[in-house]
Amino acid sequence: MATTGMTSAGSARERAHRRFVRAVVVLYAGAAAVSLTILGLGLVADRVDQERDLRAGLMQGTIIRADSLARHLAMLVSELVRLGLRSEVDLMDANDAPERALLRLASEDSAFFDVGAALLDGEGRRIWSEPGTFLPGGADFGAEKWFRNVRRSKTVRIVPIQPEDDRDAILYVVAPVVRDKRFVGAILGGIDLAKGDDVVSEVRPLEVSDVFIVTREADVIYPAAPPRPLVDSPAWREVIDESRSVATAVDGTFDGLRLVVASSDIAGTDFSLVTTTPTYELFAPVRQRLVSRLAIGATLALVPLLALVLLLRRSLAVFRRSEEAAVHDERLLHLGEAVHLIAHEVKNSLNGIRLGLDLMQRRGPDDAKLAPMAVRSEIERLADFTAEMLLFSRGIEPRPASLDIAALIGRACESVEAQALEAGVTIACDAVVSEPTARADPMLIHTVLVNLIRNAIDALSTVDREKARVDVVLRDTPDAVSVRVRDNGPGLPEDVVSRLFEPFVSGKPSGTGLGLTLSKRIVDAHGGALSLVRSTPAGAEFLVHLPRGGPSCPPVC
Repeated sequence: MATTGMTSAGSARERAHRRFVRAVVVLYAGAAAVSLTILGLGLVADRVDQERDLRAGLMQGTIIRADSLARHLAMLVSELVRLGLRSEVDLMDANDAPERALLRLASEDSAFFDVGAALLDGEGRRIWSEPGTFLPGGADFGAEKWFRNVRRSKTVRIVPIQPEDDRDAILYVVAPVVRDKRFVGAILGGIDLAKGDDVVSEVRPLEVSDVFIVTREADVIYPAAPPRPLVDSPAWREVIDESRSVATAVDGTFDGLRLVVASSDIAGTDFSLVTTTPTYELFAPVRQRLVSRLAIGATLALVPLLALVLLLRRSLAVFRRSEEAAVHDERLLHLGEAVHLIAHEVKNSLNGIRLGLDLMQRRGPDDAKLAPMAVRSEIERLADFTAEMLLFSRGIEPRPASLDIAALIGRACESVEAQALEAGVTIACDAVVSEPTARADPMLIHTVLVNLIRNAIDALSTVDREKARVDVVLRDTPDAVSVRVRDNGPGLPEDVVSRLFEPFVSGKPSGTGLGLTLSKRIVDAHGGALSLVRSTPAGAEFLVHLPRGGPSCPPVC
């Protein structure tokens, strides 16, 4: 069964290598996970900053384009004011020919008023319009709120008009005609925001954005046919008001669609320019960059991990082959050691028996007494060695029973009493236990104690006979009992300590190297532990730890 022991040791080393491989992979995977987490957090923070910048850019673009639209409308206002100040405009006389000529000149190929221009009297009635289809004859705006405001304030007004066609987005620019501080009429210019998009052609901040011109009440005047689910949503005005108040682009959900909305007032008017962009499309480049960077980071982390796994698998295969070769070599080495030990022990015993037979052949009076003793001693020695070899080879199979450990220690001390007297060694037992019983194999535990005490006696061969001492101390806990065997000898050689429990390793010139190996296997088979507590020039101490409940694991070979 020594072969099995070596195979088990090889398997243990292979399991240790596997654990090492797993630990390396886990550590690398953990480090990669931490790195990816840090990268992910950094990229998420970067994404938040980029989204903030995109919102700010959308808002800034909306403000710039609202200002551009305001300047364009201001030019329309200036043009109407200029026309109203012309000398040809005299609504107090009965001759309207100069006014007609002026309107015709102002409307033909006009870069300002693409719908037309008209002249109104002080009561809001149409005097003349160019082209004639702009305002029908008999048109009267005297009851309109916007006309009354112009007459009262004598200031220019820009007013949206309910279109006759849902493809139109009509604005009237109305400039008062004032003579001697008296309101005498008005000049009206009409523009269609939807016709050629001349006014709003430059106000689209992004290709994916939609542009709206709204009133203070968030009513849409451009485009002519806005998407009703959007502008009829309860959140439409709330989001626009929020964007105005915080002067930044805000998120809103309209009929299940998430949009980023930016709003800016158009100076000199009662309107605002609103741009809306689908959240997904606005932030799609940012998210794509985030995903691509995470993918690159994951690839950079996983490729070395896969390479590491492959290399470690190859290493494990090489290690397994090397381990098999090492186990084979170790098996041959142990076999050689065993053969050498057996041959040495048998040779010594045979020499002793031959010496005894020689003494018996001489038939002297002293020889007749010594020869049988010598032969018997060698036969007993050979029998003990054979028993150890058999026990070592077939493995340990405890037969536990209720055992009085204190009594067992006493019997073990009695077994080595003659050897101790001959060596001049004092053996002292100290058993302090409340319940000195445990479940164990009496014969096997007796073998362990005898081996430890004999080894301690052998170690005291170089110590003054009056001071040589072996202490056997028994202590207990609720779950286990422990036996300490210590001596005041010179301690164990350092080269032996590192291989103390290996077979055929001994610090004694005549030792077989099986005693401690067998003892450890016996204690292990009981679910306990045998260990060297200390080894110094002042002595050595061994500890046997046995659970009270008996063996809790299968027999150990």
